Amino acid sequence: SSPALTRIFTEIKDAVFPRFCLICCEEGSLLCGICRSDWTAHAPKTVCSACESPSAFGAYCMTCRGDDMPSGKISSFHYGDPVVRGLLRAWKYHYDMQGFEILKDAIPLEPLRDLIEAKKIDTIVPLPLHVRKACRRGFDQAEMIATYLGDRLDLPVKRFLARSIYTKTQAEQQIADRKHSMVKSPFILTNKEYKNERVLLVDDVWTTGATASAAARTLLEG
Repeated sequence: SSPALTRIFTEIKDAVFPRFCLICCEEGSLLCGICRSDWTAHAPKTVCSACESPSAFGAYCMTCRGDDMPSGKISSFHYGDPVVRGLLRAWKYHYDMQGFEILKDAIPLEPLRDLIEAKKIDTIVPLPLHVRKACRRGFDQAEMIATYLGDRLDLPVKRFLARSIYTKTQAEQQIADRKHSMVKSPFILTNKEYKNERVLLVDDVWTTGATASAAARTLLEG
């Protein structure tokens, strides 16, 4: 398509589906220029994901650690931040890529570099959507995040996992249902060429940790 047609299409789309700043409500962008320069995301605390006691890199404490759990969790944002939540929902549920563009530029990379060095991470592995959900949505948000981080952190992204079971969107389930839906891992291995690799699992949202634990269990069993 020509640049002129692209511009016309964009103008029509913006007129029919206008964006409004999540902070000041000015029309035109999910974050206007002034609010974007003033906004600082609330960083989550580095605590045990189960009991919330202080923990380096968000590692599970010895009391809460399970054999099939990820060794720790590091988050870039806190979902309680209304701007983060608004950007994520605009991207994930309204398919507005501007949400991802703003979020990825705000990801603090230094904590991730420290984690990669301390844990000697070899590979980034995204937690994939089921193919049916990915087709309906048109993109896989965890894979987009993993690809971005791989480029910025100079690490390979390997798609070791696929989903064999279709599950409801986690946001549609109660906490107990989320955990129950992951008792049988919905993931399968696409290959087993990862012996002795230290893996950084990437997902878009961490709620109970059930999805990440199911993915870790599949990798460890393999």
